[in-house]
Amino acid sequence: MLRGELDLEAVRLQIKEGAAEKLNAAAESVCAEARALCPVETGRLKGSLRVRAEGERFYVSTDCEYAAAVEFGTSRRRAQPFLSEAAQRERGRRV
Repeated sequence: MLRGELDLEAVRLQIKEGAAEKLNAAAESVCAEARALCPVETGRLKGSLRVRAEGERFYVSTDCEYAAAVEFGTSRRRAQPFLSEAAQRERGRRV
């Protein structure tokens, strides 16, 4: 590389790393907010919330089988949207 040339590959990697850091921080923020909003009976659902990465994507997830029933409600129980509300709040902070 000649003096004064820009190493575009290095710049691309820095941008990619920076974006991954920001996405991870946003996912962690959503996860923390979801934990704060999560209704608690046993604490199992709240304790199961995690951030996971798949390639360049970050997800807030749970392996709790009744998470959707809590989030969206059922014919017998009202919805208690904790995860979508957390995502909406984070979206408002990032705009």
